[in-house]
Amino acid sequence: MIMAEVVGINPSSRTVSLSDGDLLSYDRLVIATGSDYNYFGHEEWRKFTPGLKSIHEARQIRHRLLLAFERQSGPTARLRSRLCSPTSSSAVDQRASKWQARSPNLGAS
Repeated sequence: MIMAEVVGINPSSRTVSLSDGDLLSYDRLVIATGSDYNYFGHEEWRKFTPGLKSIHEARQIRHRLLLAFERQSGPTARLRSRLCSPTSSSAVDQRASKWQARSPNLGAS
């Protein structure tokens, strides 16, 4: 892989001319011209969607994902699920009580 500015391509001789004057030959050539994001007419979405063109943007995505997982698995998430879904949380409580009854030393400090 070479990151350079291409100023000419000659398919018949299978060569690429670079801006610094170098001439490269190739067996196969992949041309990556770059891209831009499409928000389908909703440019206001841009501020909520990080790109994928830099390490910084990749780290932002990672940070957002980890925060979302943390919010869904932390103590407040369990409390929120109990408040929002009493049926499912009581079923979980019943299973936990049965499991704890079979393992009495589990809660001991």
